[in-house]
Amino acid sequence: MPISSHAASSELAASQPPLAPFSPKRLALGVMVVPSNAAYRAAARQTWLNDAIKHATVRFVAGDVPCAREALQREVDLHHDIAFVRSDDCKKWHSPAKVHAWYTYALKQYPDAIWIAKMEDDGILWTKALVGLLGQVRQPTKSVYFGMMQWQGGCEHSEARTAGGDEVQGCAGCWGGWFNNGAQAPRHCMPMWRERWSGSVKDKVDACPRFFLAPFACGPFEARSRHLALAVSRCEYAETYFAAMSRRGDAKKDWCVSADGGQGHAVGACVKQLHIADLGPHRQKYATEVQLNASHAVLVVHPIKSKGAEFDSRRLPWLLDQWRHMWNYQRRAPYELRPLTEAKLHFRHNETRPLVERMATFAPNAVLGKGAGGGKANGVKASSKQAAGISGRRLASAIPPPGAAFSVITV
Repeated sequence: MPISSHAASSELAASQPPLAPFSPKRLALGVMVVPSNAAYRAAARQTWLNDAIKHATVRFVAGDVPCAREALQREVDLHHDIAFVRSDDCKKWHSPAKVHAWYTYALKQYPDAIWIAKMEDDGILWTKALVGLLGQVRQPTKSVYFGMMQWQGGCEHSEARTAGGDEVQGCAGCWGGWFNNGAQAPRHCMPMWRERWSGSVKDKVDACPRFFLAPFACGPFEARSRHLALAVSRCEYAETYFAAMSRRGDAKKDWCVSADGGQGHAVGACVKQLHIADLGPHRQKYATEVQLNASHAVLVVHPIKSKGAEFDSRRLPWLLDQWRHMWNYQRRAPYELRPLTEAKLHFRHNETRPLVERMATFAPNAVLGKGAGGGKANGVKASSKQAAGISGRRLASAIPPPGAAFSVITV
């Protein structure tokens, strides 16, 4: 007879041997978890986390609330790899606030980290390749936002209420397309989230004091320079905004804002200048061989569909095999360090779109990681100058030449 859904995955996770100890690195990585889904954590510990802990300080992240602590206590005692942050949890609509709380937590707990990142628990991140990509970023000490960037639009948060005490502002927003296509006019923003609202909304009213577009890192992964993480963590607007998103989610029993889009909104509201490092669409793929065959530069595989196996003890071995296969297939060939798209953004008061300065692209000319059939696993192959940034160092071939110019355009 199969055991209960949570008991099945919890038993498996608790039975895994502890991961090897690691030293603090310059990258702190938080993996957002569904506390009751221990099977994903067990699969991660058997696959990509064994690579990740060599290059980053990694923690599974949960809200510091009873429902999460009860579900995770056995793993806490065995693995010591779970961080409890100041956030609600156990409902999907608490995710935006939990991500925000992770950055605040990581800033205090990992003072040596110059990059802080988040990942979701239903995907795989090739962390060694990530460190090489972070080495390409030209201004890591500034407010850098790193990920598969897109645009989202929304209204400035409002706490206005009706005479009866109901909130005037609802849960709405719009999608503005891929970052590299430029921030389109609000009227072209496509409806998203819960109220099918688009960029034609009337602003300068209680329900929408101000509309603005901001970039966000779409999908399960993003990273921020310490400078950016600190700016948003100290931003009173972000605290108020994420608290409201959780509160409205509780009232609706559904998302009020997406976890990734909400982060972009807060970033756009809390900083005046931003450096974007855009991974583009070719570095994140679905968990199929067809998708992975499209590129040897896949950094993130997401999502890995479980088909309910995490809730059935008889199917857990199948689930683990899926993760192992995807992890090995992702690394079947050396990782190609392709150029990042970088830009500087200037957010201007009372304008709906930021000014964008596009930066010239420089090829890194390096390859990271041997594939499963290519000799030493996870080896490094670089250019003749041995310029791989896999220890957090810049790629020498990614340094802009003297006098590199910026082309300034408004998008």
